[in-house]
Amino acid sequence: MSRPFAEQDLRSTLPEFLNSPLLATKLMVPSPSAWLVPRPRLLDLLNEGAQGPVTLLAAPAGAGKTMLLASWVRSGRPPGPVVWLSLDPDDNDRGRFWAYVLAGLRASGAVTSDGILARLAPPTPGTGEASVPVLLNGLGELAGPVVLVLDDVQELTDPAILADLGLLVRQSPPQLRLVLAARADPALRLARLRVAGALTEVRAGQLAFDRAEAAELVAALGTALSDNDITALWTRTEGWAAGLRLACLSLQGHPDPSGFVAAFSGNDRAVADYLIGEVLDRQPADIREFLLRTSLADRLTGELADALTGGRDGARRLAQLERTNAFVVPVAPSRTAYRYHQLFGELLQAELRHQHPEEVAELHRRAARWHAADGVTADAIRHALAAADWDYARDLLVERASVLAATPTTLRELLAQLPPDRVHQDPELAAICAISRVLDGDLDAADRYRRLAEANAAAVAEDRRGWFAAVLTETRLYPARLLSDLDGVRAAAHRLLELAPLMQGGSPWAWDAAHVQMYALSQLGWAAFWSGDLEAAARFLHESLGVVVGRPLLPSEEVMRHSCLSHLALVALVRGRLEAAMEEAQEAVTLGERLGWPLTTFAAHLALAWATYHHADLAAAGRHLDRAALASPEPTAITAVALLRSRLLASQGQPAAGLAALHRGVATALGGGWQPPGFLAERVRLGEARLLITTGDPQAARAVLARAGDPQSSPEAALLQAQVQQAEGDPAGAAATLAGHLDIGRALSDPVVAVETHLLHAVLQAELGARGEAAQALEAALALAAAEGYRQVFIDGGPAVRSLLARQLELGTKHPALVADLLGRVATPAVQAGSATSQLVDPLTEREQTVLRYLASTLSTIEIAAELYVSPNTVKTHTKSIYRKLETIRRRDAVNRARQLGLL
Repeated sequence: MSRPFAEQDLRSTLPEFLNSPLLATKLMVPSPSAWLVPRPRLLDLLNEGAQGPVTLLAAPAGAGKTMLLASWVRSGRPPGPVVWLSLDPDDNDRGRFWAYVLAGLRASGAVTSDGILARLAPPTPGTGEASVPVLLNGLGELAGPVVLVLDDVQELTDPAILADLGLLVRQSPPQLRLVLAARADPALRLARLRVAGALTEVRAGQLAFDRAEAAELVAALGTALSDNDITALWTRTEGWAAGLRLACLSLQGHPDPSGFVAAFSGNDRAVADYLIGEVLDRQPADIREFLLRTSLADRLTGELADALTGGRDGARRLAQLERTNAFVVPVAPSRTAYRYHQLFGELLQAELRHQHPEEVAELHRRAARWHAADGVTADAIRHALAAADWDYARDLLVERASVLAATPTTLRELLAQLPPDRVHQDPELAAICAISRVLDGDLDAADRYRRLAEANAAAVAEDRRGWFAAVLTETRLYPARLLSDLDGVRAAAHRLLELAPLMQGGSPWAWDAAHVQMYALSQLGWAAFWSGDLEAAARFLHESLGVVVGRPLLPSEEVMRHSCLSHLALVALVRGRLEAAMEEAQEAVTLGERLGWPLTTFAAHLALAWATYHHADLAAAGRHLDRAALASPEPTAITAVALLRSRLLASQGQPAAGLAALHRGVATALGGGWQPPGFLAERVRLGEARLLITTGDPQAARAVLARAGDPQSSPEAALLQAQVQQAEGDPAGAAATLAGHLDIGRALSDPVVAVETHLLHAVLQAELGARGEAAQALEAALALAAAEGYRQVFIDGGPAVRSLLARQLELGTKHPALVADLLGRVATPAVQAGSATSQLVDPLTEREQTVLRYLASTLSTIEIAAELYVSPNTVKTHTKSIYRKLETIRRRDAVNRARQLGLL
């Protein structure tokens, strides 16, 4: 471990030829601050770096480079004695610089009295590089490693010194471990070391405090802040050490810490003084002006910088500023776009307003037009608003509102910055405000803006009246959809189809006839689906997708395509085509993620949740259901999510919790005066009855089923009525109720209900002693389930279904693989309790349990091997192991023993 240098140690090494004394403090390791925060992750990085020849810490002013190195040196972890040199502009004298280095080496104790370094004098004018090779030879004779820390290397600009350091880097002996700390990469050829893996680099991103370290620093400085305030301060400073410390110093004794943190910016006096003194004032005049004039951009490219400054070298200057760590951060891996550190950017903007107030509006106008030409509409409008260029902002809002509507929060934020009188006098702006409020769900405000737009409709130019009417129609359609007013949705959609021919030749919103037709048809598809007309829903949705085939889609049209795919997935799901539903839903989810538009992802994730539920993947079903719940605030979505959530909980053994979840979800949806469409209302009614049966309350279930009149109004209603009768001890009555719903051909329109119906029929016939008919009914259920992979319906059947499946395997089935799989999923009470395996000295492996289920069938060894895609010898090996573990010698005995243990 290095010891702190004493002044007398240094003075004893002073060469007589030096006229002025050396400053002892420049060779002393800085004392740690009382508020120093331990940062083991960085100390480990320095330890690793010190095993190699060169370590470089390059980061902006105030990043904590010096304190980190000082804490590392004083930790005793460097591999040998440490020579520390704090550099300043006066060190750009070759003799002075090397005098300090030699003095430090001698004072460190690493140099022996008879060694080269003990006698070496610093270079003098005319000696060239001759003294540096001697220095290298002297370092090479040291007994062990020595660490040379050069702090603030950016202060060295003398070409001779930089050439000396370059030689030191290229030819350093193994004993020298060089550590360089600088605000910018030094003018040394480090690329070779980097390629060779001999250079350890610590950059600004690594030096930035993480959230936990920031909290420790705040506490160490004696500042009392809430967790939320600490997070906010850490976010604002981006982990910049000096920013955190300056903020905490300003907070000392502050009467309102939370208010201070909320308002903290680069304009804070302490931060501004630091950044001006340590960063801005150190830049050449032309760079300072470049920084000021480009500070208004949130995302800066070379082209935008040129547009703002009138120059031609914006890309080069930005790259240079990043290399010199002037608080310029790349925002793209290609380093084609940058941003300023938040606090530095705010300081620059304040300085721009102070030094060049007359230029601010013009710079915003330039930025607005550049962003508009680049297609970044929201930023273009923001700059136009900042310049008070109301006409240009208004034109952009009107012409590109369909693009902005894809991000409702942004549209609302931009509209809020317009002068109110502009909106009140402009019917097109009022119409866009109505759309914005509709997207926010504020239907009262949307209605006020719509009436305002209609009152001033005469001011709309004739060639714009078609799209204007279409926008107002949309402000009626979406509220109708939120309220599940299917007739209102249909009426508005048909009105849009009437208006579509008026869109020929384009419109200010980039709406044309195809665009309006696509939207109207997609909404007709939505209304048809929730009314239960699946044929019409599929037809409208496919027509909507077909309207724009073969042309590039606008962002809003991509969203409509996404919505159509999502609802087509739901159509396929309700029809029982699980594979098709999953395929279309996954395509919709992928598209939605690319678009960054979560709202219509609801239907896709709901379809995936139901499909994976039916496949008995309850974990995946839960994940997709959570995504669906987050994707849409519409009452229809809330209710649909609650319906599946209740079913999922029931399948997980919590039917009472499922019933509560269903009631809670429906109550939430009904809170705003919404009423579920008939199709969804029927699903909720049947879902509630199903849960009541499962919880053991068949009388309540009977009452729920009777609400709609005929309890056998649909196949599912008849199924649930039969379950009620079964629960009440009337299997014969239940069988009679199902009798009219066992036609497989007719049942294919709703396969899951058909599977349940045949499965219940099998259980009822077994209860009534008709074992042959039970086997036929079970085989019918298996045939229906096999096509689409239905599993959960069998698992929910419990032990009664398991017994039938085991018997079916013995009797012979066309679906042995499915039955074997289901037997592994449908647990008996013995298996659930773990008693079966506990009775075996050597439990069966998972693969042996699979083979055991096939042994209960009539399949031969060769047929079992074919089902499992293994060789007959493998099956024979597993069979012998099963016999041994079950203590039997024949197949039938093994099956009987397995049944006794609850394994079958």
